[in-house]
This record gives sequence, structure tokens and C-alpha cells, in this order.
Amino acid sequence: MTSQREVDFIIVGQGLAGTVLAHLLLEQNKTIHIFDNSHKGASSTKAAGIINPVTGRRFVKSWMVEQLLPLAKKVYGSIENKLNTKIYEEKKILRGLPSPMEENDFHARCLDPDYQPYLQIQPTQNPWESVATPVYKIGQINRGGRLNVPMLLQSYFNYFNKNGLITRELFKYDKITFKDDFCEYKNIKCKKILFCEGHAARFNPWFKDLPFRVAKGEMFHIRIPDTSISYLYKNKAFLVPLGKDQYWVGSTFQWHFENDLPTDAERKYLKEKLDKTILPGYEIVDHQAAIRPTVIDRRPLLGLNEQHPALGIFNGMGTKGASLAPYWANHFVEFLLYNKTLDNQVSIHRKK
Repeated sequence: MTSQREVDFIIVGQGLAGTVLAHLLLEQNKTIHIFDNSHKGASSTKAAGIINPVTGRRFVKSWMVEQLLPLAKKVYGSIENKLNTKIYEEKKILRGLPSPMEENDFHARCLDPDYQPYLQIQPTQNPWESVATPVYKIGQINRGGRLNVPMLLQSYFNYFNKNGLITRELFKYDKITFKDDFCEYKNIKCKKILFCEGHAARFNPWFKDLPFRVAKGEMFHIRIPDTSISYLYKNKAFLVPLGKDQYWVGSTFQWHFENDLPTDAERKYLKEKLDKTILPGYEIVDHQAAIRPTVIDRRPLLGLNEQHPALGIFNGMGTKGASLAPYWANHFVEFLLYNKTLDNQVSIHRKK
């Protein structure tokens, strides 16, 4: 018979959200155990880890960028020190400006004092010049970054596994037993169970009614021979250097889909975007797909279940998870441990 264990928190899901949350709880000397079924269609395993402070056709600063970037740098630096591995690098982003109108809009933003730390009219250099298709002008976005999400997840899995902190199996909701001031799952007693399940949370009986709007994305890994480019590049497609001559290309959005597998239609669509972004000579190494845990109002979902406050959720990071996860995981830890009030913008009980 297996003896009972006791921990402070069970975490369900070792994607980006669950891993960062686990790290911050361990930093507070809390005990954890993680359940993860290593779902191949999870978005964290395919994510490029882009941190982009200015996005969209109108070149608008990302939501809360001034607060998010310092926490991202701090938390990822702390993880690097703990695991003795490199997972995060600050990166410049070159942005294609295909017309005089976009060039004027970009230049106008550059003159705005609030945007001057992030935008630069003339690129410091353009290492994509010999690779990219001709474009009217190029602008530069500073203070961007790239998180190596697969490296983060694998390195922390190795740590969790070595220390007996993770079980690779499907979490079964009906195996939870609720007590007065704690709950049990199988042979583990804990204060709270925190669900970081990504898109699978829409099937969670305690949180399935939250405003999820999951989206499927498809992406390429490509090889561009004899290149070693460090800058990220955005024109029709987004290209992210992975090291040596390897690049991530993405990504598409599908609101209606049958499964998490790559499709011929999206392959064709993404290749057309890629062909408008870089010159011939590349090789498609891999074509992948994943389902993102997006939310209708594009804000994360944090909080405790009203009926069972021993159950919590940390989810909905969406496409900007690399920048959002550290800040909001820290906010959630302060709520869980020190009774800080949850920001209404991210609370699952937020006012509409």
C-alpha cells in the first residue's frame, strides 16, 4: 500500500504557465507535486517564446509591457541560475514596412516619447537583407526577446523528475476528495490543487464555463543554409532564429478545427506567407500544430472555484504567454500566500 504524502500544492499541467508557477512557489519554500500527461498538442511545446513589446498594424505597445518585461527578465534569470541553463535572450525585432503609409505610422510612433524606448526608425543593422524579399522600408523594435520554451520545459522536467516532484499521467478529476481545510488526490494530501492545463481546461468540470476561445495554430521549422541570424523578423510571416541555420515560422489562427494535427490547407497558407517574406532556398524541416488557451477578452484567468476554494486555476496566457506568465504567476503566488487581492482584469470573477 502506498503511503500518503503531504504537499502545499498540487499543480496540474507542466506547460509554460504551470512551470513558471511551480518555480515561484518553490522559491517561497512551498512544497509541490505536478501531474502532467505530456500532451503533444499543447501549445507550450510548440511555442516560439516571442516577447514583442510593440505589435499589430498600428504599432501599439503590448498590454502592461512596462510591468511585464522586468518580471520576465527577473524570473527567467532566476530559472537560468537554478537550472544552470540558458533559456532567455533579449532580441531585436526587424519589422517590414511594406508601404509609405506604414512607414509614416511607424515613424509617428517613434516620435512619441512613450514609444521611444521600444522603436527605432533606422535598424542598427539588417542581417535579413540578403535573405528577405524586398520590402519598402524596415523598422526596428527594441527590448524584444525570445524564451526557449522547449528548453525551459525539458530542463525543469528533468529537475522535477530527479526530485520526485512530477508524475507523468492524466489527472482524473473524479479522484479528488474534499476535506474541511484540505483535499486529497490519490495518495497526496494538499492545501490546494492549481490547474494549469492550457486548452484542456475547457473540459475541467470546475472551470469549463470560463470564457475560453481556443485557437489552433500551425507553424514551420525551416532551415536557411549558411545563415546565422540573431534578429527576429516580422513581415508577412514571423521568423524566429532557433540557432545556427534553423528558424521557427508562424503562425496561423484557426477558430474552427477538428483536431490538433497539421493540415494541408494551413501548410499551403503558411508557405504562401513565407514565400512573400523570404527568398527561395529554404527547406521546410517540420510542420507542427498546437491549440492555444486563448480567452475571449484576451486576459489571463486566475482565481479559486467558489464552491471548492481548494481548487484554483492559472490559465489563458494565449499567444503572449512568454511575457505574461512571470508577472501573473507572481501575482497569483502573492494572492495564494499573502492574501493579495486579485487584479480584476485577470480574476475569473472579474466584472464584465
